[in-house]
Parts: sequence; structure tokens; C-alpha cells
Amino acid sequence: MLLDDFGPRGRAAFEAARRSAGAGRVTVADLAAAIAGAPRDAPAYAPTEDNDPQARGAMVDALVGQAVASAQAWATQRGEPPSLEHLLVVIIDQGDPDALGYLRERGLDPAGLRQRALETLGGPSPEGPVPLVPLPPMGTVHRSAMPVSDLPQDLWGQLCRRQDRLPLRRIRRRSDCYAVGLNEQRAVMRLADRHRLDDDQRYSLLSRHIAEVNNRIRAAVPGALPEVPAGDGRPVGRMITVRGPRPPRWLRRALNPFRGWGTWVGNRRVEVRAAYLRLIRMG
Repeated sequence: MLLDDFGPRGRAAFEAARRSAGAGRVTVADLAAAIAGAPRDAPAYAPTEDNDPQARGAMVDALVGQAVASAQAWATQRGEPPSLEHLLVVIIDQGDPDALGYLRERGLDPAGLRQRALETLGGPSPEGPVPLVPLPPMGTVHRSAMPVSDLPQDLWGQLCRRQDRLPLRRIRRRSDCYAVGLNEQRAVMRLADRHRLDDDQRYSLLSRHIAEVNNRIRAAVPGALPEVPAGDGRPVGRMITVRGPRPPRWLRRALNPFRGWGTWVGNRRVEVRAAYLRLIRMG
């Protein structure tokens, strides 16, 4: 999910929202204020010393992801390229109190902004709020997992017993950690299917279990997995990234025909190792 789809103005607005958020995650309030103040003819994005490639990614709130996806879907439905006007209308229709309050604090009337955005877009105005795409399940992307106390305790108990029997002594390299994680993910999905959990429970159970598995691996085999950066406790998920100009895809593939093979081979290696660990466990 990239704001590249919204053109140079979209990249400029997101960069302004990222700066407004500072070290925190970008919220719809940051994005709404940035869009309302974004210049009509923003220059093309170009990296600078204080906006280097390492700093161009930013964690975003779940509502931002929902707003961007909804704006893209609405623009497609209207037969138009996505624009900041689509995004602003969707954010206002979300009705997030922080976003609307943020605009009012800056002397901006949300209803007036919405009307002007619709006038800029032209064409038929939507009857009522723009429909929103569903939020992703809890425990995925930018949504926190459900607390352990809210999860099915019998299933969590089964997973705790699996955590006590992890093959930690067989972990030698990072691919072994991924193999263990793959087996644990399959185990959680089987439990979820068997007990017909909804998506919020399924992915919350997976998120909490994998986090505990990784913590045990880090404690038993220092350096096997990278440390998790300190944050607000939410899962590390998808990023909206502001990118500079890139060559077309066909040219990138022509210049590097073997791109992706290393990942493919690495994935097959993890799958073979995971199968071996399952056989050892059964034995």
C-alpha cells in the first residue's frame, strides 16, 4: 500500500504527515491536516539529507491503511486515478474524533473541506459517507492483538505446552528459527480451523504465540533473531513508504534476471528444515 499511487502531492502530503508524527506512528489526524495544507502543485519527491532512504518508511495507524485502501477503491469505482481529494473525503467520512478535532483546532471545517474536495473531483457526489473497506483482523498489520486473557484459554494452554517443548537445542542459524516459526504457525492455524475461531481470535492467537516463541528463542540462543525495537506494543506491520523515482519493472527484471531466486531457495530450505524438525518431534 503506497502513497505513490496518489502522485507527487500524495508523496508530499505523507512526508508532511510523517514529520508531524515524529517518532510515533502516522495517524489519520496527521494525514488529514497534511492533506488540508498540502500545496496544489507539490514538487516531485526527492531524497534529502534529513529524508534519507532509511527514514522514508513510517509506521502507520490501522485507520490510515483503511482510509488509503478505501480511497483507492472509491477512485477506481468512479473511474478516476486516486487523489488527495478522494483520501480527504474518506478520512472525514471515517469520522475519527481525533482527526476531526485536529482539523477544527487548526481552524478548518471538516464539512467545508469535504464539500470543496467533492467540487474539485467533480462528477456525482456520493450519497452518504463513502463505503470503507473492512479493517484488517486484530493481530495483523497495524492492529494490536487481543489480550491473552481474552483468548480461548484452553487453546492458549495447548500453545503454552508447545512453547515448553520447542526444539531450542537444534537451533544453529536464523533459518532454523524460521523453520520453528513455520511449524508453530501451522499448529496455530490447525487449532483455529478445528475450533472455528473468527479472524480476530485466529490472528491474535498467532501473534501472541509467535511473539512468545521468538522471546524463548532469543533467550536460549542469543543473536539467533534480531531484537524487537521498543515501541507501543503493537505488531510491526506493513509500512507506507515514500519512494523516489524507480525504473520500470521490465527494465529492473532485464537488468537482474535472477532477482528473487535467493528468496525462493531460502524458503525451500526453511520448509525442508521445518519438515525435519516435525519428524524429530514425532520420533
